[in-house]
Amino acid sequence: MAEEQAFIEWRKSAPGQCAKAWEAQRLDAIVADIFGYNALQIGLPGEDLLAQSRIGAKFCCASVPGAGACVRAEPWELPFATASVDLLLLAHTLDCVQTPHAVLREAERILRPEGTLLICGLNPFGLWRAKAVRRRISPLRLREWLSVLGLEVVDSCFGCFRPPFRQERWLEMCRWLEISGARLWWLGAGVYILRAVKRTRGVRLIEPQWRLGRLSSTKTATAGAARLTRREQDREQVI
Repeated sequence: MAEEQAFIEWRKSAPGQCAKAWEAQRLDAIVADIFGYNALQIGLPGEDLLAQSRIGAKFCCASVPGAGACVRAEPWELPFATASVDLLLLAHTLDCVQTPHAVLREAERILRPEGTLLICGLNPFGLWRAKAVRRRISPLRLREWLSVLGLEVVDSCFGCFRPPFRQERWLEMCRWLEISGARLWWLGAGVYILRAVKRTRGVRLIEPQWRLGRLSSTKTATAGAARLTRREQDREQVI
């Protein structure tokens, strides 16, 4: 809880506002094309990152009190039914917890089949640093964790390639780095967004064993009748 509260305070700084603006712009474009019945945002209760979503029932869950938080719970113990959420957003949740694996398992549990999971995180390879974040997960490792849970990463985007200056004026002067960085140097991004989909395996029907037994017995009877008819023909020729 302390790390999440400290991260919320960091979002008020100049680099934090820059990351907030980039994430809001990207998420608005992503969630606008996702449909379903229930949408859930975990983390950053003061920011409505699902504002442009067309899903009717939208909730926000956080472990710290804040404006806009409808449900207060830990991200690894969510009070939601299994397979009940169509769109789930982890807003830097993995950056502020000690057990990211447990959070991902809980996210997989509440997601519907073919549901969408969005993850916002700080890139450990970039220049950006947040004192509140002790552990940052690389998008490459995160892909491996998601694949184990049956979640397929279908899209990713990276932003905040400019140096994390504390003054807003210097950040604006380096805005041109966003265009060149996105094309040439994605590892230097400060933040990233991963989009994953929960895949379900197909079901193959297995026929009952009695059908196979009937088929084999029928073949045996037919073969026996054919041998008997051949013997009768040979006997008639001999007579």
